Amino acid sequence: LTALTGTSRAIVSAIAGTTRDAVDEVVAFEGSTLRFVDTAGIRRKGKTHLMAEKLSVVMARRHLEAADVALLVIDAAEGVTASDATIGGYAHESGRSVILIVNKWDAVTTGRTDGKPPADRDIFEKQLRSALKYLSYAPVVFLSARDAKPGDKTMTRLLREVKRIAAERRKRVTTGEMKRFLDKIDFQRAPVPMSKRVKIFYMTQAAVAPPTFVLFTDRDIKLHFAFERFLENQIRAAFGFEGTPIWFKVRARNAAKSE
Repeated sequence: LTALTGTSRAIVSAIAGTTRDAVDEVVAFEGSTLRFVDTAGIRRKGKTHLMAEKLSVVMARRHLEAADVALLVIDAAEGVTASDATIGGYAHESGRSVILIVNKWDAVTTGRTDGKPPADRDIFEKQLRSALKYLSYAPVVFLSARDAKPGDKTMTRLLREVKRIAAERRKRVTTGEMKRFLDKIDFQRAPVPMSKRVKIFYMTQAAVAPPTFVLFTDRDIKLHFAFERFLENQIRAAFGFEGTPIWFKVRARNAAKSE
């Protein structure tokens, strides 16, 4: 927060879980107004002994679920922790857009003091993606917030990424575009058992933030996870929606006719 806004309201410490209260700042950037909320730290399970800490966790989750974009900060020296995975899960399940920020990158590269070779960015990102598979749609930004300052190249790039991802979650596909999209998709390639296959008559986007699509099908059944993943990948390839989860709702044709 300090690096993004130039303020020092947030308590900065190397100790995880230092922040007890949410701190927010408003930033004017390239014609937009962005409100950043630095939530209370969410500690690992079993370490929130005091009532104040437990309340901080509850409030942090509420702030997260009220946000448009969640900046999930990963400590490069620690890698992805169980707490990081839990917070990422909260963001994903509540439909928040996500940007994965690998902070303290200098500690494992140029500023490394443990005698080990500098970390490789591609390898680190591969490990990160493996640990947070459900956030495959989230872009990754590497930085060192300690040395960053408001207005510098790193922070400007991050602010632009926030704006871009916020716009992606509000993108809307017209019904006509969706019809042309469906006509081009070969659903026989979807790795789904025959008993779980559904025929899509048409599909429309019903909502944004997160983008939500309604599928009108021949069967009133829950989409098989492999079919849902296949359809999601096809939609992302065609329309983007980077950084945001995509939700699906199914309506059987007979159910639609009876209403």
